[in-house]
Amino acid sequence: MVLIVVALDWVSFIQPTANLNVTAWNPLPALAIFVFGQRTSFVFSYAVGLSLSDWLIRGNDPLEAQSIVLTLINVACYMGARAAITRYAAGFQSFNNFKTLIVGLAALITSVLINAFLTVTTLLYFDAVEMGAWIDVFTKLTVGDLVGLLVLMPLLSAFTSPARRSACVRLLRQANFIGPVVVIVMVIGALASFAITTPLRYSYFILLPLAWIAVCHGMSGVIVASFPAQLLLVTAYLARNSSNSVVLEVQTLMTVISLVALTIGVTIDEKVLTERRLRGLQRASTLGRIAGVLTHEISQPLTSISTYAMAANQIIHSMPSWAHPELSRAINSIVTESARVRKIIHRVKDFYQQGTLSVSEFDLVDLVRKTLESETLRARSLGVQIYELERVGSIQFRGDATQLSLALRNLVTNGTSAAARGAAKWLRVELRVDTTSCNIDFWDSGSFIAQDSVEEIFDFGYSRTSGGMGVGLHLARDVIEAHQGEIVAIPNSSMKFRISLPTASPT
Repeated sequence: MVLIVVALDWVSFIQPTANLNVTAWNPLPALAIFVFGQRTSFVFSYAVGLSLSDWLIRGNDPLEAQSIVLTLINVACYMGARAAITRYAAGFQSFNNFKTLIVGLAALITSVLINAFLTVTTLLYFDAVEMGAWIDVFTKLTVGDLVGLLVLMPLLSAFTSPARRSACVRLLRQANFIGPVVVIVMVIGALASFAITTPLRYSYFILLPLAWIAVCHGMSGVIVASFPAQLLLVTAYLARNSSNSVVLEVQTLMTVISLVALTIGVTIDEKVLTERRLRGLQRASTLGRIAGVLTHEISQPLTSISTYAMAANQIIHSMPSWAHPELSRAINSIVTESARVRKIIHRVKDFYQQGTLSVSEFDLVDLVRKTLESETLRARSLGVQIYELERVGSIQFRGDATQLSLALRNLVTNGTSAAARGAAKWLRVELRVDTTSCNIDFWDSGSFIAQDSVEEIFDFGYSRTSGGMGVGLHLARDVIEAHQGEIVAIPNSSMKFRISLPTASPT
């Protein structure tokens, strides 16, 4: 972490003012806000990195009062920014909808202005800059931090979301994304060639292809395109030895362009999400009617099955010569599974007709293990080996255990069915916990899915098998999203599904 801070500071230390950490391009605040939420030790590492770069890059004594105060101001301001966007704007998911974007941007801009004000005040107090230069220092510090946050934070946000990361990777293969990127490169090349003295007259042409990318691809397009555009823009002007004022003007324009692109990208994402939700409501209505019919038609046969099974068990126990422990356990399993199926049908009906969840606290690890145990017999009949997750402690989670169990069963069933059609027959289930979420991976040795199809497999009615109904994965996604989580498909040499559930607390 210390080396990363020093390296980024060295790369971005361009056209400094008074040999200070005041440049027109500063990615360190975005890195700070990102890592401060990962580990507590990263705060200390970041501060050490700032002090070390102050000595190695600027030649200042890191033990002097001025350097210590500036480091503390930087760390405190961006710790406050991280706390604010986590509490009021959903953290790094702020870029997923317009409301949290506005709140998140307000928190970031406020922290930048406070940091700039306190930094300039400290520099004036220690006579590091003259009184007449404070406006230049304040402006450059504000613009540098803002453009660093606006172009780097969306990119870092992709690392916190498997769905966003997968969407960004898919963009790199699409011609309607590569075309505008090439245009951006050509525009920047032209600017570096003939627009050195009057950059604002031509630099706004960067907005056109970036806005087109935002309109066509939403926030994912902005994330992938804006950071390289910023790097190319700064590199182009510095390569021509542009003056301080020229680079500052270009960076100011880039700040505005980034704000516009982020706003367009989030708006497009919300439009797509709204359309998807409307389709989801229509599908939910259909599934609700189906569940109602199934509840009515299946309840009576299930009751009969359970009754006959209990009667058979009583007959076995009343006739010692027929006593057979394995047969008795099998019949008890029939009774238990009949009751479970009845419960699931009623829960699914309530979920799709009324949108209700029966919330309780339960052990998520135990739920996963029971789901795997219930599917072990079927997997063996298909010749599939299930590799269970490594031994971990219990994870207390609040949610609907029945619905989550149904979602997990669908993934296990799909995984074993896909693995049975391949040469290597295995399903691996892994569970990991970090500071913000609990991730459950289902990785099977079945058929490969192309990147372009990973979203379609969750659509209602979409199935990869001839006898499939295309309901299981769709229902699983609805259940996971109802728990404020997400489920994504990650195609590789084989297929992996990842469930991410927020705020699981390990005990």
